[in-house]
Amino acid sequence: MYRLASTKTATVSPTPTAQIETNYLTSSEVAKKLRLSGQTIRRLCDKGKFEGAYKTDGGHWRIPKDAFITTTEQDEKAESVLRRINEKNQEAGEVDEFDL
Repeated sequence: MYRLASTKTATVSPTPTAQIETNYLTSSEVAKKLRLSGQTIRRLCDKGKFEGAYKTDGGHWRIPKDAFITTTEQDEKAESVLRRINEKNQEAGEVDEFDL
């Protein structure tokens, strides 16, 4: 909401494009999510592997968020857990299975 000089309030709704963009991920975001290169994601988009993906006027791919099972929040939580596991493994050091 924005305050106008007359102290009346008005709401400004986002443009349809902005609303649509929030439901999509960039190829870089998908690359990070799937742990693949951006080039691989763009190639997959070119081949039609992501239903509903489209190319912007600027030539950038947008992939629907609902094409994936996990949400961004779930991905961030999983990344955090994996990071902690990796830290614990680093603290434990190398283990030789023949010395067990």
